[in-house]
Amino acid sequence: MDRFDKLRATTLELCRIPSPSAAGDGENRVMDDLERRLSGALSRKPGCCSLSRYPLPRDPYGRSHVAALWRCPSGTKDTVILMGHVDVVEAEGYGPLTPWAYDPEELTRRMASADLPEEARRDLRSGRFLFGRGTMDMKAGIALHLDLFEEALENPERFGVNLLFCPVVDEENDSAGMRGAIPFLTDLARNERLRYLACLNAEPCDLGSEGPVRPLYVGTIGKIMPLALLQGREAHVGEVALGINAALLASSLVEALDGDPQTCERTPDGVFSPAICMGLEIRRRAYSVTVPARAAVYFNLLTVTRTPAEVLDLFRDRASSALATALEKRQRDLTACGLLPQDAPTPRGQVLEAGDLLEQARRKGFDPEGFLARLDPHLDAREKALRILEAALDTVGAQGPLAVLGFLPPYYPQRLNQNRTEGEKRLREVAQDLVGHAQRTHGETLEIREVFGGITDLSFLGFQGRKEDLEALARNLPGWGTLYDLDRERLLELDVPILNVGTAGKDAHKWTERLDTEYSFRVTPDLLRFVVDRLAEQGRP
Repeated sequence: MDRFDKLRATTLELCRIPSPSAAGDGENRVMDDLERRLSGALSRKPGCCSLSRYPLPRDPYGRSHVAALWRCPSGTKDTVILMGHVDVVEAEGYGPLTPWAYDPEELTRRMASADLPEEARRDLRSGRFLFGRGTMDMKAGIALHLDLFEEALENPERFGVNLLFCPVVDEENDSAGMRGAIPFLTDLARNERLRYLACLNAEPCDLGSEGPVRPLYVGTIGKIMPLALLQGREAHVGEVALGINAALLASSLVEALDGDPQTCERTPDGVFSPAICMGLEIRRRAYSVTVPARAAVYFNLLTVTRTPAEVLDLFRDRASSALATALEKRQRDLTACGLLPQDAPTPRGQVLEAGDLLEQARRKGFDPEGFLARLDPHLDAREKALRILEAALDTVGAQGPLAVLGFLPPYYPQRLNQNRTEGEKRLREVAQDLVGHAQRTHGETLEIREVFGGITDLSFLGFQGRKEDLEALARNLPGWGTLYDLDRERLLELDVPILNVGTAGKDAHKWTERLDTEYSFRVTPDLLRFVVDRLAEQGRP
């Protein structure tokens, strides 16, 4: 069986194991399969590799990871991490094709009679695309890394660096898998005396591509979710002047922040999305004819340079202005209605950080960890964080108008190649060499891009900032350390340059997700090996 057929067969077998994030035992079943494959290879080549199975700490789904370290016979400490995720998004949207969503061969065959978009139909007719959930995102990438690792086992003289095959779970959810892998990576480096030269991912490379150019990413975007819990004043709707509508306060903040150009971050590659409102809701459990006294609003914000502390400063400024704007509007409108006298004072809004509120509540006997333990474990993590903050506000009894500012999970640090460290310079040079190699050898045009615009686990290969920069996040994310955990000490210990040398395909997360098998199984394997070889050359004294 040649490499193309082997990679195709492995991808098909991995895709046939449904593994949606945090939705059952699918992720563990993929890990079981990888462990079986690696154990079989190791039985033929004992002594050159160590295989580990380590649990994901405090995981309600009981998930665990497989990791394998192959040691180069030269005894070098230089190591390349092969990182990817085994989970997929849910197979929603497939309609009558749902029974075959995880069977790429059968699904591809049945696509011939489906009502496909024209581009997808052209790709189907080409014969080079394999349709199915997880084909491009990213079971094929896992197959590529596994194949590379197995080659090192079979031919120990082939590579000049150690290889660490380290797949993870939960990337499509909250990256609990990669966050849980951080202590493993730091402990392994310390105990085995490894030097991580780079972390290679094989996420689909087509995001952001135009025409025949394929991006080669040396950095990945960050993501943070600012939250505001708004407290107004309750009153019967017949006595509206006695109340302050929390929905008005929340909508004023949305108007101020949603799409705000000052929240855009830019790189030489282009502009990334500004803050976008992801949730706006009145917080009460049943219908009532009272003015809503509490509302919540939260945003998605992509980061390239901003730290959590800087985001909190920006958010505080917008919240203060939004509260003032909303309260002035209320005053004008109620005065015009004749419900307030002309000389009535305008209420003043207060802005409070979640960390300060939680500290006040603790002093009054509130136990956030105990409260969290009593919540329904199946609640969404963001809902749990909101309920912790609401309970703290109830404990303190603070009166509105008030905005409590904090963060919701998840958080992804940006990870850039700043061309500052020896490792970053080395990997950037290798990436530049890869561009020439791809053109000469395969006629493929690669272009180095600074930031991958999609969220990836590569964010957690080190934090490019100070410990203090993370403190604003930890202090102001309700449930930190229990609901959401990120080992800040270990994260700061890592400093691994990253490179995405990916598969090709289209329509990730859609029912038309499909993998370009010709590029992914004929070109990408060579590109990966070229990078590993060049890193080995660059790492030598």
